[in-house]
Amino acid sequence: GATSIIVDCGTGAFDLGVSATDHATRVGSVTGVSALTARAGTGTMTFTAGGDFDVNATGAVTVDSTGGALGIGTGADAFGINIGTGAAARTVTLGNVTGATSVVVNCGTGAADFAASATDHATRIGSLTGVSAFTARTGTGAMTFTAGGVFDVNATGAVTLDSTGGALQVGAGADAFAIDIGTGAAARTITVGNATLATSFTLNVGTGAVALASNATDHGLTIGSVTGVSA
Repeated sequence: GATSIIVDCGTGAFDLGVSATDHATRVGSVTGVSALTARAGTGTMTFTAGGDFDVNATGAVTVDSTGGALGIGTGADAFGINIGTGAAARTVTLGNVTGATSVVVNCGTGAADFAASATDHATRIGSLTGVSAFTARTGTGAMTFTAGGVFDVNATGAVTLDSTGGALQVGAGADAFAIDIGTGAAARTITVGNATLATSFTLNVGTGAVALASNATDHGLTIGSVTGVSA
């Protein structure tokens, strides 16, 4: 029936199963719609386990705070923190799209790896929506992009590659493959070099030929300048 049990105490402690013997302590029931509520006032609610602390549910598990930050692994203890590592196909979501919500991922002197697992999968970083921006930065160390297949850069605006402290190199590796610039079948102007002061242009070849404007179309070819003392 509707039998109830009420246990009250005054300002003293209420202890349940605290005797110094090895024993299990169970509170609540898993039958039907049985519920369990643990409450505290403005004091701290503390769960302390000398071994594992395990929370299992057949429904959702939520941890929320209406008045402070949620902290996981905030103690100075050098052990891993695993989220969503169980061997099941699931979606692991961090953050939300509300207002100025941000996600910060920090690391010390160790590495930060994203989607580095040895499985076939796509990795996407950034958004194509509106004025979304993406910035990749390094300090004085190298920034390296490595692709086991094709490396493709596409933009609806300009693509620029600049250096304020070193040479720009394309095809600087000793790999015997062609280098194509502007070979897409579209009418465009391809410009190499500039007319600023002592800017120079060098074209080197090995034992192969140099072919300038040798394709089978009607076109003009201009080499040199008629300006001033140009030679």
